[in-house]
Amino acid sequence: MPDCETRAGAEPAAVKLLPSCFRGDFAQLSALMQRTWEKNQETPLLYTETLLESTLGYPGTDRMFSPCIYDGDRLLAFVTGLPRRFLVNGQERRILLTTFLTADPEQRNARYGLTLWREIYQRARSAGYDGALSLCVEGDDMNRIVVPLGRVCHFNTRRIFTVDYLTRFLRPAQETVTACSDEEVDLFLKLASAVAEAVPFARVWSRSEALWQCRLRDGALTISACHDGRRGMLSGYLVWVASKPAVKALAVEDVFWGDLESAERVVLTQKFMSAAASLGAKLASCPVMNYADLEPLRAAGFRAAKRRIHVYLTSWNGLEPAEYPSVYMDVL
Repeated sequence: MPDCETRAGAEPAAVKLLPSCFRGDFAQLSALMQRTWEKNQETPLLYTETLLESTLGYPGTDRMFSPCIYDGDRLLAFVTGLPRRFLVNGQERRILLTTFLTADPEQRNARYGLTLWREIYQRARSAGYDGALSLCVEGDDMNRIVVPLGRVCHFNTRRIFTVDYLTRFLRPAQETVTACSDEEVDLFLKLASAVAEAVPFARVWSRSEALWQCRLRDGALTISACHDGRRGMLSGYLVWVASKPAVKALAVEDVFWGDLESAERVVLTQKFMSAAASLGAKLASCPVMNYADLEPLRAAGFRAAKRRIHVYLTSWNGLEPAEYPSVYMDVL
């Protein structure tokens, strides 16, 4: 296979340090990510040690999909891949969600980020995955090189969707918040399955994954509603934004209206926002993926934000990436 780093874009300096596996030093990883992303045009999330450890504790996560570069004990670059299953036009596929790609800005000329991008995709292919996803914030240099880089590596890479965002500030509120019940986990699986049947590129869940999503992950928040037998659910997680001072925010992830009526959807949205505010959230953000009607959120005060994320699918094993009108997935 050709050397991706010597043919995609500018000629890099020779890389002397080889990829190894992450050693679990989450505090050092958190510090590296904050130092690397602090000059981004958009204020990034604050990936704390606790949040990172929780994310890599997702069911089925393998440390082999967290290649990194160390110089002795010093962490210089990192990326991770999280196991996902998708229905792609009705056919189930194993796809690795790659995220948290970061490299020490003082080592920019070494192109460690590109080294790890190539490494994790090769590992995914060798492990039998059908493809891998890259998430690139609009304006980031990776948007410019990810497609030609895939081509040079003999991968088929294409942008399949662009995620826009809605956001709103939250007023202080008092809401009783309880942990997601086993019954609600079952409801989550039922509602997610219905979405997967209707959307051409949609995530599917095992029960252990749904349990992690709804209850076990750091900052998990899940609120359901029942009206005369009609059921719906919203889920997400609380995370810190790396502003000065840092602000707690609600990241909305799963919008499952089920068979709720329009007014009931608005009530559920308001209850979800109140629950987040009672836990200290000052703002909320929701990705727009066209799998769910977001008018209830707009009615609850959400407005369009400037943030955009481009989703790239790199594939092999006969999986042909295409642009999709709607997707259902998580965006980390």
